[in-house]
Amino acid sequence: MLCCGGKHKNKVQELDGIFEPRVHETPQAPSRRQSIYPTKCKQEQIIKNRQHIEEQKNQREEFTDKFLAEIILCGGCSEKVALKDRKQLNHCSNCNNIFCCKFAGACVGDDCSINFEGRKQSLSYCMKCVNPYLKINLKEGEQCLCMTCENTPDIPNQYKEI
Repeated sequence: MLCCGGKHKNKVQELDGIFEPRVHETPQAPSRRQSIYPTKCKQEQIIKNRQHIEEQKNQREEFTDKFLAEIILCGGCSEKVALKDRKQLNHCSNCNNIFCCKFAGACVGDDCSINFEGRKQSLSYCMKCVNPYLKINLKEGEQCLCMTCENTPDIPNQYKEI
């Protein structure tokens, strides 16, 4: 005779009320990955980029128009010069004024020049800031010799001629 033959029942609870039932799905083929940039979003982004570029262009044009509307007073003749006229203006390194006339030119002295990207760049001066009796300073708008370079000993005598 069997000792376990039906006298005792298993005291196992039903699991249906405790857990949600599983849904049995049929396996499907893996789907193809969507594009990184969906076509609708790409078109919208292109339109937004165009609008952004046009806004930047309009801002630059407004700034340029505002900048070119500025009027500068000439230090030599006291004439008002607008930047939109595209007239050649020169800056004096000594008195820090802008000139359309009465401009001596760039200094030939070594103290006022540097080599920048293979070219010699010199400071510029107006007729008031140079010795008006030197021959080199009489030619307006070309070369000049400023008062500080005039006193240096290494300047050739041809520049110091009166």
